[in-house]
Amino acid sequence: MTNYIYRWTFLLTVLFVSCTLPKQEKLKINPVTHSVTLGGYFTCDTTDYIFIKSSLTNNSEDSLFCVTMSCSGESAYKIESNYLSKEANWCFSNFPMLIKVAPHKSFDYFLRLIQTQKNKNLWDINFRLGYNLVLRDTTKELSSQAEQIADMKNIIWSDTVHLKDFWMRYGTY
Repeated sequence: MTNYIYRWTFLLTVLFVSCTLPKQEKLKINPVTHSVTLGGYFTCDTTDYIFIKSSLTNNSEDSLFCVTMSCSGESAYKIESNYLSKEANWCFSNFPMLIKVAPHKSFDYFLRLIQTQKNKNLWDINFRLGYNLVLRDTTKELSSQAEQIADMKNIIWSDTVHLKDFWMRYGTY
């Protein structure tokens, strides 16, 4: 009889503990992430140019369809810095286009940044780059969706980029 009581006590304890423990939440993964890689720099006259690669990564199981422009793709980017700005591409035929990013793949876009204020050492500058993600809506015309690029309502930010890290890796300025 004592064995029987111990078994029931043990069973009820396990049942109670399993019911009262908080449920584990699944790890949430952002379906789209944005990262920046420094590619190089050069100085022309007195202007410093920095080349960067922006990578938009699709972490989901489905393909991602993004709206962008054929020439002015940089218009979907916003830079968070008082010392840098984006340099626009020369273009003679700018039109909306669709980019397909396969599951667990990335879309890379290359940008040129310009140092806008010379009162700060280039290598002491930190910045973040945001990408305004406009997903394809099949119920709307592509041209009307392209107008949303400039709205900057769905920005996916990169981590902070430290130009000093680039300098330490690739040599002196």
